[in-house]
Amino acid sequence: MIQAAIIIAKNPAQYGFDIDAVETPQSELVTIPNALDLRVIAEWTGVSIDNIRALNPELRRTLTPLGKHDLRVPLGTAAAVEAKLATADASIFKPINLYTVKKGDTLATIARRYKTSTADLLNANDLKKGARVKPGQQLQVPVVSTTAAVLAAGTKKPASSATTPVATTTTYRVKPGDTLSAIARQFAMSVTDLKKLNQLSSDTINVGDKLTVRR
Repeated sequence: MIQAAIIIAKNPAQYGFDIDAVETPQSELVTIPNALDLRVIAEWTGVSIDNIRALNPELRRTLTPLGKHDLRVPLGTAAAVEAKLATADASIFKPINLYTVKKGDTLATIARRYKTSTADLLNANDLKKGARVKPGQQLQVPVVSTTAAVLAAGTKKPASSATTPVATTTTYRVKPGDTLSAIARQFAMSVTDLKKLNQLSSDTINVGDKLTVRR
């Protein structure tokens, strides 16, 4: 059956098949220097993440691979993406670890092990809330930056102290290339907490906006 399908596909008219040509979406290539969330690309190009994934079927997750990767974007948007990349803060790129799920693992235990959040694990692996993992499954685990790790360590309660540290806040001004996910990572927060803290109903932010963040 497979061999017959191949033969027919090479010359469908000869075997009585009338197949309409499928229009291939026009696109152009842009080089992404490191692992980057496809939602950022979608935001920069003004299309949905599904459009970006359709242009790049080789990507099985919502992140580009580590290191340089040639990504297809809608025709006419490459220049805009390159301009964003040129001015983007380095924190927008996501260093990742690959982790193979073991028996007894859950997203919560893996998140704690790598000092990240369950929400970030879900986002990095294109999983829905409440998803379960299975032994042998491979996950991309976002790496917490040194700054974030120090901040997280600084909020831990000393063994000899009975005082509970109180998280303080500061104001952050949105820069070119910033996204909510990049800002959340920079301050070791989840996007959900960042939106809640600033009473945001969408993921849209603009250059110059002032956001309240934890430090």
